[in-house]
Amino acid sequence: MRESLTSDAKDRSLQPSSVGRRVALWIVSGFVFLVGCGDSTMPVYPVSGKITFANGKPVVGVGLRVESLDTKGKAKRITSHGMTDAEGRYTLTTFKLDDGAVAGRHEVALDNPVDFVKSNKAKRDPDDLDTIPKPRFVIADRYAEFTMSGLNLEVAPNKDGNTGKDFVVDPYRR
Repeated sequence: MRESLTSDAKDRSLQPSSVGRRVALWIVSGFVFLVGCGDSTMPVYPVSGKITFANGKPVVGVGLRVESLDTKGKAKRITSHGMTDAEGRYTLTTFKLDDGAVAGRHEVALDNPVDFVKSNKAKRDPDDLDTIPKPRFVIADRYAEFTMSGLNLEVAPNKDGNTGKDFVVDPYRR
């Protein structure tokens, strides 16, 4: 009896639907492995800087997206990202935390942080819209698009130093 169960189990494992699922799983797994999270073999160089308004006040919580324009024959652009701290400073990350960006020219876009304005009502009621915090945008909307931001960055292949780039941005206006 035990032998027949083992034999049935072997027969089921070779059925076309089972084999097909296994092949599909291996193909998908291989594709994910090959694609990965990017080409971590490309060298990156440290990049940090500061984002402020024209009056010198730091812009806090801005997300940076930095996209390479020079990919040396690569089909896709390499994207780096970062976020400003309480003093408006940022450090870019591409493959590992704070590793920098690939060398070359880059376009820069900024993701608008949202400051939540506190409601003057002490008790929050989800059915009463006046008690829900209202978003207040901080930087101009144009910075959200690479083509409209007007912000660029040149990263030099310099492992010994840091490519520092400061940006001055306009505040959000209705």
